[in-house]
Amino acid sequence: MRQGSMAQLVSWSSCAMGRVKTVIHPNGSDIGQDITDHAENGVRIDDILGQGKKSFEVTTAADLLKITPKPVDWIVEDLVAKGVKTVIGGMTGANKSYFVMEMAVRIACGIGEFMGHAIKKDYSVLYVNLEISNDEVNRRIQKIISNLHVTHEGLQNLHINVFDNETFDDVWEKIGNTVEKVKPQLLIVDNLYASTNVNLSRNDEIKKLLRRIDNVVTENDISLILVAHFNKSMGETELSLERMQGASSLQNWIEFGILLGRSSVNTEYRLMRIVKSRISNASHHHFLLQWSNDTHLFTKKGIVENPSVHFLPVNKLGQYKEALDEMDDRFDTMRFLNVVENQFNLTRRTGDRWIADLLTAGLIKKEKQGLFKKTDLEIIKDES
Repeated sequence: MRQGSMAQLVSWSSCAMGRVKTVIHPNGSDIGQDITDHAENGVRIDDILGQGKKSFEVTTAADLLKITPKPVDWIVEDLVAKGVKTVIGGMTGANKSYFVMEMAVRIACGIGEFMGHAIKKDYSVLYVNLEISNDEVNRRIQKIISNLHVTHEGLQNLHINVFDNETFDDVWEKIGNTVEKVKPQLLIVDNLYASTNVNLSRNDEIKKLLRRIDNVVTENDISLILVAHFNKSMGETELSLERMQGASSLQNWIEFGILLGRSSVNTEYRLMRIVKSRISNASHHHFLLQWSNDTHLFTKKGIVENPSVHFLPVNKLGQYKEALDEMDDRFDTMRFLNVVENQFNLTRRTGDRWIADLLTAGLIKKEKQGLFKKTDLEIIKDES
């Protein structure tokens, strides 16, 4: 029988045996590969099904039903889990570094919670920063520690390493060596972009990088939090995984994804959203956080009803508010465009874009063609 596609062979073999078999990728498989990829690389069907050379571990679906899955072992409830690759991404100015610094201190010292999420146990933490100076890291960490009133004893669990990586070399070998020396239970790397010299937009390059990261994690049996940037070219309009800097392989590799954004409504407001979870039914709401420049600490304020309001261009918020203040509860397109043209000396095309922004943000609703109504939502004045 001539070897056809792997999908056909697996289907034929499964039906012939009268049962479904699950095959597990062997070590060294590329991220995102499936059985057809192994067939194209010359792997025999007998090897895959375990009838020849034992390349794959094989079990039946019936046997799987006899196994009780282990419960998720949370480090920070509903945010960080043991053995899970967590990526925290976000916009410039969203305070991603402050976020993971505070989390690192709380986890290492066993402080009861982080923004209302219970910390289940104290863990030995290694925090690696690749972007800011040692002095600045020290200033930030010291202020966080001071405002959390942490004891000296608890700080023995927190290890800090600052690499000067101005040349953007790949530092994962150095990180791996540091992990072997310190032996943390949780590794936090801030950030992905500064940790390597590979082109993050190329799948072929990023797959090799992710394999090196996986090796550090698996060989040392540690949990990982990786900080990542958003693509600046995409603008700051929403919190979605597609905005993460990196090719599709990175998005597929992530097991738990948390995104942070800054609000244009208030300089201290941040938005947080869980966008991916392979381990739980996570809420995909946008949560409103408040970050204090005085304490360097985060607090959770609640769930945002309409996150689009927070992503309106900060330099236009005042103008949007002024234009809406000139409108009755119901207004037509011509009335709005006249205000934009006469009071702001802008074009009618700009006025059309403003209407589109206001509709997206939920500040107005379209009743019919050319007629709009204000909603109960308001542009909140920044009082910070």
